[in-house]
Amino acid sequence: KGRQPLRDTELEKTGTILPSNIPDIQLGRGEIEKQITERTRQKIADFGIELLDERFKRSKYNPAVAEKIIERMSSERHQIAARFRSEGHGEAANISGQKESEVASILSGAKRDALKTEGEADAEAARIYASAYSAADAQDLYLFLRSLDVARSAFEHDTTAVISTNSDLGRVLNSMTGPLLVPAKTAGSSP
Repeated sequence: KGRQPLRDTELEKTGTILPSNIPDIQLGRGEIEKQITERTRQKIADFGIELLDERFKRSKYNPAVAEKIIERMSSERHQIAARFRSEGHGEAANISGQKESEVASILSGAKRDALKTEGEADAEAARIYASAYSAADAQDLYLFLRSLDVARSAFEHDTTAVISTNSDLGRVLNSMTGPLLVPAKTAGSSP
Protein backbone atom coordinates (compact mmCIF):
# COMPACT_ATOMS: atom_id res chain seq x y z
CA LYS A 1 0.00 0.00 0.00
CA GLY A 2 2.80 2.44 0.70
CA ARG A 3 4.02 2.16 -2.89
CA GLN A 4 5.10 5.42 -4.46
CA PRO A 5 3.66 6.19 -7.89
CA LEU A 6 6.06 5.61 -10.74
CA ARG A 7 7.79 8.76 -11.87
CA ASP A 8 9.81 9.31 -14.97
CA THR A 9 13.10 10.59 -13.51
CA GLU A 10 14.39 11.55 -16.95
CA LEU A 11 11.30 13.69 -17.42
CA GLU A 12 11.80 15.33 -14.02
CA LYS A 13 15.53 15.97 -14.66
CA THR A 14 14.82 17.77 -17.89
CA GLY A 15 12.21 20.01 -16.31
CA THR A 16 9.69 19.15 -18.99
CA ILE A 17 6.35 20.75 -18.33
CA LEU A 18 3.47 18.46 -19.09
CA PRO A 19 0.71 19.73 -21.37
CA SER A 20 -1.81 21.95 -19.59
CA ASN A 21 -4.76 19.76 -20.59
CA ILE A 22 -3.51 16.95 -18.32
CA PRO A 23 -4.76 17.51 -14.77
CA ASP A 24 -2.39 16.94 -11.87
CA ILE A 25 -3.03 13.79 -9.87
CA GLN A 26 -4.72 14.89 -6.64
CA LEU A 27 -5.36 11.59 -4.89
CA GLY A 28 -3.22 8.79 -6.19
CA ARG A 29 -3.87 5.06 -5.90
CA GLY A 30 -3.26 4.87 -2.14
CA GLU A 31 -5.75 7.63 -1.32
CA ILE A 32 -8.37 6.14 -3.63
CA GLU A 33 -7.92 2.75 -1.93
CA LYS A 34 -8.41 4.40 1.50
CA GLN A 35 -11.60 6.12 0.36
CA ILE A 36 -12.98 2.89 -1.11
CA THR A 37 -12.11 0.98 2.08
CA GLU A 38 -13.84 3.56 4.34
CA ARG A 39 -16.98 3.78 2.23
CA THR A 40 -17.21 0.03 1.86
CA ARG A 41 -16.75 -0.52 5.63
CA GLN A 42 -19.66 1.81 6.32
CA LYS A 43 -21.95 0.03 3.87
CA ILE A 44 -21.18 -3.55 4.94
CA ALA A 45 -21.07 -2.87 8.70
CA ASP A 46 -24.88 -3.18 8.76
CA PHE A 47 -24.49 -6.78 7.56
CA GLY A 48 -21.99 -7.67 10.30
CA ILE A 49 -19.03 -7.87 7.94
CA GLU A 50 -15.73 -6.26 8.83
CA LEU A 51 -13.52 -5.22 5.90
CA LEU A 52 -9.84 -5.39 6.80
CA ASP A 53 -8.23 -4.36 3.51
CA GLU A 54 -8.82 -4.04 -0.19
CA ARG A 55 -6.46 -3.83 -3.16
CA PHE A 56 -6.73 -3.03 -6.83
CA LYS A 57 -5.99 -6.12 -8.83
CA ARG A 58 -6.43 -4.54 -12.21
CA SER A 59 -7.65 -1.31 -13.70
CA LYS A 60 -9.69 -1.79 -16.79
CA TYR A 61 -10.68 1.22 -18.79
CA ASN A 62 -13.46 1.73 -21.25
CA PRO A 63 -11.94 1.12 -24.73
CA ALA A 64 -12.52 4.74 -25.76
CA VAL A 65 -10.87 5.98 -22.55
CA ALA A 66 -8.01 3.48 -22.89
CA GLU A 67 -7.36 4.72 -26.41
CA LYS A 68 -7.23 8.33 -25.17
CA ILE A 69 -4.83 7.35 -22.37
CA ILE A 70 -2.54 5.62 -24.85
CA GLU A 71 -2.69 8.64 -27.16
CA ARG A 72 -1.84 10.97 -24.28
CA MET A 73 1.08 8.81 -23.16
CA SER A 74 2.30 8.56 -26.75
CA SER A 75 2.00 12.33 -27.17
CA GLU A 76 4.01 12.93 -23.99
CA ARG A 77 6.75 10.57 -25.16
CA HIS A 78 6.83 12.17 -28.60
CA GLN A 79 7.25 15.59 -27.00
CA ILE A 80 10.10 14.32 -24.86
CA ALA A 81 11.73 12.62 -27.86
CA ALA A 82 11.36 15.79 -29.96
CA ARG A 83 13.02 17.85 -27.24
CA PHE A 84 15.91 15.36 -26.97
CA ARG A 85 16.30 15.38 -30.76
CA SER A 86 16.34 19.17 -30.76
CA GLU A 87 19.00 19.22 -28.04
CA GLY A 88 20.96 16.60 -29.98
CA HIS A 89 20.85 18.67 -33.18
CA GLY A 90 21.98 21.73 -31.25
CA GLU A 91 24.86 19.81 -29.68
CA ALA A 92 25.80 18.36 -33.09
CA ALA A 93 25.91 21.86 -34.57
CA ASN A 94 28.05 23.03 -31.65
CA ILE A 95 30.48 20.12 -32.08
CA SER A 96 30.62 20.70 -35.85
CA GLY A 97 31.41 24.38 -35.31
CA GLN A 98 34.17 23.55 -32.83
CA LYS A 99 35.58 20.98 -35.25
CA GLU A 100 35.67 23.46 -38.12
CA SER A 101 37.31 26.05 -35.90
CA GLU A 102 39.97 23.57 -34.76
CA VAL A 103 40.58 22.38 -38.34
CA ALA A 104 41.03 25.98 -39.52
CA SER A 105 43.41 26.67 -36.64
CA ILE A 106 45.46 23.54 -37.34
CA LEU A 107 45.60 24.24 -41.08
CA SER A 108 46.68 27.85 -40.59
CA GLY A 109 49.39 26.75 -38.15
CA ALA A 110 50.58 24.08 -40.56
CA LYS A 111 50.59 26.54 -43.47
CA ARG A 112 52.54 29.06 -41.38
CA ASP A 113 55.10 26.38 -40.43
CA ALA A 114 55.34 25.20 -44.06
CA LEU A 115 55.95 28.75 -45.32
CA LYS A 116 58.57 29.29 -42.61
CA THR A 117 60.34 26.05 -43.55
CA GLU A 118 60.12 26.93 -47.24
CA GLY A 119 61.60 30.37 -46.56
CA GLU A 120 64.44 28.88 -44.53
CA ALA A 121 65.11 26.36 -47.33
CA ASP A 122 65.15 29.14 -49.95
CA ALA A 123 67.55 31.16 -47.81
CA GLU A 124 69.85 28.15 -47.41
CA ALA A 125 69.71 27.46 -51.16
CA ALA A 126 70.56 31.10 -51.90
CA ARG A 127 73.46 30.92 -49.45
CA ILE A 128 74.75 27.74 -51.09
CA TYR A 129 74.42 29.23 -54.58
CA ALA A 130 76.14 32.42 -53.48
CA SER A 131 79.07 30.54 -51.96
CA ALA A 132 79.31 28.25 -54.99
CA TYR A 133 79.18 31.02 -57.57
CA SER A 134 81.52 33.33 -55.70
CA ALA A 135 84.41 30.84 -55.92
CA ALA A 136 86.94 31.58 -58.70
CA ASP A 137 86.65 28.08 -60.18
CA ALA A 138 82.87 28.40 -60.30
CA GLN A 139 83.10 31.73 -62.10
CA ASP A 140 85.48 30.24 -64.66
CA LEU A 141 83.21 27.23 -65.14
CA TYR A 142 80.20 29.49 -65.56
CA LEU A 143 82.00 31.61 -68.17
CA PHE A 144 83.10 28.48 -70.03
CA LEU A 145 79.61 26.95 -70.02
CA ARG A 146 78.08 30.24 -71.08
CA SER A 147 80.57 30.55 -73.92
CA LEU A 148 79.75 27.02 -75.07
CA ASP A 149 76.04 27.88 -75.03
CA VAL A 150 76.70 30.98 -77.13
CA ALA A 151 78.86 28.98 -79.54
CA ARG A 152 76.24 26.22 -79.80
CA SER A 153 73.52 28.71 -80.64
CA ALA A 154 75.74 30.70 -83.04
CA PHE A 155 77.14 27.84 -85.10
CA GLU A 156 75.24 25.28 -87.08
CA HIS A 157 76.17 21.64 -87.37
CA ASP A 158 79.38 21.00 -89.37
CA THR A 159 80.47 24.64 -89.17
CA THR A 160 84.13 25.54 -89.17
CA ALA A 161 84.99 28.63 -87.19
CA VAL A 162 88.17 30.56 -86.56
CA ILE A 163 88.21 31.77 -82.97
CA SER A 164 90.52 34.53 -81.85
CA THR A 165 92.44 34.03 -78.63
CA ASN A 166 91.24 37.46 -77.58
CA SER A 167 87.57 36.37 -77.64
CA ASP A 168 85.83 35.06 -74.52
CA LEU A 169 85.62 31.53 -75.94
CA GLY A 170 89.25 31.67 -77.04
CA ARG A 171 90.40 32.85 -73.60
CA VAL A 172 88.43 30.07 -71.93
CA LEU A 173 89.89 27.45 -74.27
CA ASN A 174 93.42 28.85 -73.77
CA SER A 175 93.08 28.81 -69.98
CA MET A 176 92.24 25.11 -69.91
CA THR A 177 95.12 22.92 -68.90
CA GLY A 178 95.55 19.22 -69.20
CA PRO A 179 95.20 16.86 -72.11
CA LEU A 180 92.83 17.95 -74.84
CA LEU A 181 90.68 15.44 -76.56
CA VAL A 182 91.87 14.86 -80.08
CA PRO A 183 89.52 13.27 -82.58
CA ALA A 184 90.39 9.65 -83.28
CA LYS A 185 92.05 8.97 -86.61
CA THR A 186 89.96 7.20 -89.12
CA ALA A 187 91.27 4.24 -91.09
CA GLY A 188 93.28 5.26 -94.09
CA SER A 189 94.09 8.75 -92.87
CA SER A 190 97.71 9.84 -92.57
CA PRO A 191 99.31 11.69 -89.66
